[in-house]
Amino acid sequence: MQAFADTARAALTLQSRRGVAIGSARQQIRTENAALSLMGEPFHLLPADPEEVEGHLTALPMLVAEASARMRPMSPDRVRTLMLALANHLAVPIPPGEAFDIAVEILASWPEDLFLRAYRRVFETFPAAYRRLPACSDFHVHIADELAERRGRLSALQDFRMRLEARFRLQRIDRKQSFGS
Repeated sequence: MQAFADTARAALTLQSRRGVAIGSARQQIRTENAALSLMGEPFHLLPADPEEVEGHLTALPMLVAEASARMRPMSPDRVRTLMLALANHLAVPIPPGEAFDIAVEILASWPEDLFLRAYRRVFETFPAAYRRLPACSDFHVHIADELAERRGRLSALQDFRMRLEARFRLQRIDRKQSFGS
């Protein structure tokens, strides 16, 4: 959770430097905090004030885009090249059959910066005495917490957006019915 607060502060600082209204940055922070705190909560606990709902719906596209960008995967070709270099460095054979291709596919699904961080840690610390190419789990252990945090943040923002859109549609229907009666 501390990383979320740091990200929000950094976004506020960056946006104020770019000339984005401070109110807009504060709205983004409120929206992200609401998304994280209301994740999995019952629908009736969502904001009901139409202005608050609209404020959140205005801030969410940028927050979701930023969270999605931080989850952008790495190129499988680059992962394959790096894994071949690691196999060469460790002087170990490439796994037979489709095992290597599956490992490359799994590793390539991770965000590029996290994969590169894990790759570096494995490159620095993996014991050559093991005489095998490191498995996905050997990489995952180095980034598991941050990967889970990023996935959770993106999921919370997307969930919040869908639930608020449903709330917004229901409020519009209610207003139409109350004026139509």
